[in-house]
Amino acid sequence: PKEDSRCHQRGVSAKGAWLLVSQPFFFLPLEPTTQLELKYYKIIEDSFDENGNPIRETDLTEIDEKILKFFNQEAMVIRNGEANFDIRLEPIAELISNLRKQIFFVKQRAIEFSESIECQHKNLIIDDGENKSYVTLINDIHTSLEIELNKVLIEE
Repeated sequence: PKEDSRCHQRGVSAKGAWLLVSQPFFFLPLEPTTQLELKYYKIIEDSFDENGNPIRETDLTEIDEKILKFFNQEAMVIRNGEANFDIRLEPIAELISNLRKQIFFVKQRAIEFSESIECQHKNLIIDDGENKSYVTLINDIHTSLEIELNKVLIEE
């Protein structure tokens, strides 16, 4: 282990993940989630510029597909393959499963919302056979009103 003057820190560098504990201060390698942690921090890092300013929203789909999915798979392998499975891992795996479900539901609602917006756009702008769009109906009403107003003689 490598000594350092900082204490109680956790981080990721290009060389791997580390956990720093106090008295004496040692870097302890994190196992076995190191690669998942690196991927997670890379996804988060990609959401910010070099000055730490946000440049886009964090992609939850990417986190789900590249991190959460594999964590749960690894947890299930450990749970199903070892008699001395640490039950403290179970609530974490359950939480991750729930997060994945919520991300799935958000994606489904986004699809439904976009389909609804597309349908409303078509109704607003696009004529479809006998069905006139709202814009066409408003233009027809406007034209009719102008014709009728022109028929009315205004006496002074």
